[in-house]
Amino acid sequence: MLADATWGAIHRWVDQRFDLTFSDIPDDDFMLIEHGEHLAGYVGVSVWRMGERTVVSLPNGMFNEITVPLTWQMTIDEAPLTALTDPALWRAALGARVERIVGPSYQGFLDAGAFRPATPIPGVRPLTAADQPALRRFIAACPADDWQDSAITLDQLDHQPIVGLERDGALIALASAPGAEVGPGIVMRSVGVVTLPAARGMGAGLAVVSALTARCLASGALLHYQTLRANLPSVAIARRLGYTDVATALAVRLTPK
Repeated sequence: MLADATWGAIHRWVDQRFDLTFSDIPDDDFMLIEHGEHLAGYVGVSVWRMGERTVVSLPNGMFNEITVPLTWQMTIDEAPLTALTDPALWRAALGARVERIVGPSYQGFLDAGAFRPATPIPGVRPLTAADQPALRRFIAACPADDWQDSAITLDQLDHQPIVGLERDGALIALASAPGAEVGPGIVMRSVGVVTLPAARGMGAGLAVVSALTARCLASGALLHYQTLRANLPSVAIARRLGYTDVATALAVRLTPK
């Protein structure tokens, strides 16, 4: 169970992401807004549903272009608000304007009181800038979509925690957690994890996420874990470690005009 202070930090994190006060949205309702600073430049729709409230953030200058067909589609489908995180609604409403949809995605959060660490295994260690050659070899061996979805970047070795699992001198799994301040001295770190296909199903992902989570919690941070809800093994890692299922998100990337 998450502490009250953690829930407050989660709400501040969401408020910062969308440049609003999420709690101002009435229960069982939604709010349509244009992108704020955090999402500026993203040519797509970002949906966040937490509890009975939903925010839909739209590209700047495209408010009417999107809300008119969206409202019409929801009306003719008699769609509930939960449909806002359903890719089918957006494809029906926007048609060829949809380039790619990511989600619906699981959004889990964790504090020290809820953490259930996994049993450590040999070969798990923090990475440093000296590991850049090994990391480049890992990237080359990793499916491109998996690497992109992990949100891990080479430059994080210099300023963000990254934990890897090494076998026979090569990395087979990685987890990282870039952070954002959500209050005085309070940091929310967002976990990204990727495991090479040949190493999946052996606990590698669980091992690196557990070690990274422990490292971040020891520094006083809170943790955020995002993965596709359809990725059941990844969701299982979060649940095993004690992450609480807090929200569902959807990203609808649009084709350029």
